[in-house]
Amino acid sequence: MAHPLSSDSDAEFTVTLGLGPFHDALREAIRRRGLPLDRLRDRLARRGIQVALSSLSGWQNGRSVPTGSRSVRAVAALEEILALPQASLSTLLATPPSALDEHRGPLGELLDSVPGSRSRDLDVLSHDQTLMIGASRHSEGLRSRSIVRARRDGVDRYVARSFGEPGQRPDEMSLPRALRNCRLGRFQQHPTHPVMIFELLFTQVLTAGATWVFEWETVAASDAECTDFAYAFRNRVDVCVLEVRFDPAALPAAPHAYTRPGLYGDRTRGGGLALSDYHALHLCVSDQDSGVAGIGWEWPP
Repeated sequence: MAHPLSSDSDAEFTVTLGLGPFHDALREAIRRRGLPLDRLRDRLARRGIQVALSSLSGWQNGRSVPTGSRSVRAVAALEEILALPQASLSTLLATPPSALDEHRGPLGELLDSVPGSRSRDLDVLSHDQTLMIGASRHSEGLRSRSIVRARRDGVDRYVARSFGEPGQRPDEMSLPRALRNCRLGRFQQHPTHPVMIFELLFTQVLTAGATWVFEWETVAASDAECTDFAYAFRNRVDVCVLEVRFDPAALPAAPHAYTRPGLYGDRTRGGGLALSDYHALHLCVSDQDSGVAGIGWEWPP
């Protein structure tokens, strides 16, 4: 029997199915259907597809990947057996995750202007970001708390990227402010697009393997209505939690999770999200290293 899941769990699975990796999506799909691997093997066998238990186990744990024509048939059959959208697993298998393209567009221009801004000197253990929406439906600010680990000696900063609402003027973007264990360094704002980058300088230099916790926030400067909150994965993040808190006078309609394959890719709408008793939405994404995951909503008339 399939396990009962909340709409939040459905939305989080949508993100995994949209962004991958393949083994995580397969493992969660199997868990949702409540099928032991031996029963899954039997279901495949009834369709004339023979797959060993060791192969199924390896596929869902990332120790191996399906290859060859018989395996391709097995993956297509698994999509039907597990009640998944057609080609959802096959697409993940055919297009493994790739790093975000940060070399074009307004963001690429800003990163070009700050030497070292694309370096990957930190592992991100967790990101916890909360967006506050006011009674007038605009963002009142964003608070972020991160835990990182240095990959080498001498790391002393994190370069954050920030995007405004589509059509927003650059001077309407919320401005960053360091809160804990960091201070604001170089700051660059694009002259014609709502994009900015800024350095958060740690209060000490890290050695390889050392972890650091820091917090920052943005202060709202725009009256534009907000309908979107997302995070782009440029490197692996163990746990990323996105939360949106709404003023009781401005509650959203049709809240949902969504994914994008990259910064400029098309949006794929996912499952609905449930508004909590405290007028908040959240999305939790784990072990992700590429693509964009977000929360979207509409405003009632």
